[in-house]
Amino acid sequence: MEFPTTKTIKDAIRDAIGQQVTFICEGTYEACPTCSGLGYYDEINQTSLDSTCTVCSGAYWLFTDSKVTAVAHVRWSRMDEPNREMSGKTTDGECYITVSVDSLTPTQVNTIKEIQADSRRLNVYRTVYKGVPTRDRITFVAKEFTKTA
Repeated sequence: MEFPTTKTIKDAIRDAIGQQVTFICEGTYEACPTCSGLGYYDEINQTSLDSTCTVCSGAYWLFTDSKVTAVAHVRWSRMDEPNREMSGKTTDGECYITVSVDSLTPTQVNTIKEIQADSRRLNVYRTVYKGVPTRDRITFVAKEFTKTA
């Protein structure tokens, strides 16, 4: 019988007590499906020749964000206690979202615009890779968009 690795145990715990969170990552520019299908591209101005297009409004290029859903352990810091960790004192009301390192690609981690958890929109301001001997999880420190420090 082989002893399970710590990553396997942590992933199983996260799957049992975790919840679904949505990561909104910066997307890419894509051509308007209507204008590109009809050949309405102005190469000089890089816009659509159809300024009344109902999809792109004549811009031709559409910017779409990508969404990634993952199981995460979500913790909210308590408002009445100072939170001191190895990284220093953190602001009250922060949210800690921990996911497996396999849940997101490095590009997605670097392009996160917001996280949606507990019906709230969160702004990520710190990303911490954790785990010994290898990094097996990522903790995002986030704060609600509507809250101020």
